[in-house]
Amino acid sequence: MRQVLADLDASLAWAKSTGKADVAHAAVTGFCWGGRIVWLYAARNPKLHAGVAWYGALNREATALQPQHPLNIARELKVPVLGPVCRA
Repeated sequence: MRQVLADLDASLAWAKSTGKADVAHAAVTGFCWGGRIVWLYAARNPKLHAGVAWYGALNREATALQPQHPLNIARELKVPVLGPVCRA
């Protein structure tokens, strides 16, 4: 997970370095596994403008590879995220 979030940071830095991207309005979107990453990245990067998670697990048992899930970090969100409704 850390590598993916670091890759997103690097992607934004590269886009900014080109001088051709408006990173002040950058957003992230994802499906399934990527939908989970949207939530985690929105909690990590306050420079992001928004996120859209189309679908993906919001809450699962923590594992070594996935210690956090969207519901665990919802209060830490730095930017708005549009995502699916979670029903128990």
